[in-house]
Amino acid sequence: MKWKGSVLAATGVLFWGVAVTWGFSQGMKFETTPGRAATDYPVNIGKSAKWRFVLIASTDCPCSVATLSGLRAAVDSHPDSTVCEIVFIGEVNRNAPAYRIAGQIKNATIVEDKVGNVMRRYGAATSGQTFIYDPNGKLAYQGGLTAGRGVDDPRFAMEVYETVRTKNIKPYSPAYGCSLEGMTK
Repeated sequence: MKWKGSVLAATGVLFWGVAVTWGFSQGMKFETTPGRAATDYPVNIGKSAKWRFVLIASTDCPCSVATLSGLRAAVDSHPDSTVCEIVFIGEVNRNAPAYRIAGQIKNATIVEDKVGNVMRRYGAATSGQTFIYDPNGKLAYQGGLTAGRGVDDPRFAMEVYETVRTKNIKPYSPAYGCSLEGMTK
């Protein structure tokens, strides 16, 4: 009878180990899986005297804070030659940290798109999708500004922007954030 208790304990430990491993793997999968890429975005939006960012996000997505911190750092690195449009999709929470950070970014216009017109125009599917246009209005970058889901490292966004501005190449990094599907009315 003593062996039954040992078998039961060993079985419990085994199940516990499997559950912990499965939970950890699911968490890592979530953290490292990018959102869907944008489709059908405008490749030319008309000339401007400055570099232009268009960022599409949700105030409800916690990853938006990291993305907007990166955007702020990128804009601060070249404030005289950069403008940006930050488009919040769906119901916008003006008290959210993401909205407050957006309001602190130099040369930024905040657009509230409850019905998703801008989201559809750019084919955006993931909060944090960013489009950078050169002063000629030509698309220079499409992707994300963070190295992973919620990774708040502004240097990444600054490196993306510097590469786009100086190397004349189109780097790509996926957007990590919440799905925008179903966020609009």
